[in-house]
Amino acid sequence: MVNSPGLCFVVASESYARFVRPGPDNRLHTIRSVGRATGWNISGQTNCASGSRDPSDHVSLSGLLAGRISEDFAVDMYIELVLVGPPTILQEILDLIDVPEDAAVIGTLEADLVTLSDEALGTRLRSWLWSERDTLTLFDRPDV
Repeated sequence: MVNSPGLCFVVASESYARFVRPGPDNRLHTIRSVGRATGWNISGQTNCASGSRDPSDHVSLSGLLAGRISEDFAVDMYIELVLVGPPTILQEILDLIDVPEDAAVIGTLEADLVTLSDEALGTRLRSWLWSERDTLTLFDRPDV
């Protein structure tokens, strides 16, 4: 199913985002989320200079996501990245990530999909989940 074992999706809106990866069961799974409800917190860290949990003290969600993308890229959490979100959010994230991470971005989808279940996301993101070779093999097999 998966075109790359290091594929990751960042599905974002203005106030919430989640990192989604294909699992060994050939389904998408949310592995991390961040938003106002979590105090703009990613992976148990408070992401602001003052240490408070007041969202007004925090850097933007796009800034947090760009930082997390950079950190994950540095430790080989993914090889390829697809960004999903409204156009303004996508542009903010793309403007903030560094060159190596930018090279890992294999696609973007301008859509607000954060409220979709992991299963529904799989349907919307299938063009990145199925390799061309897998699709051709499936349709070319005489026993299918």
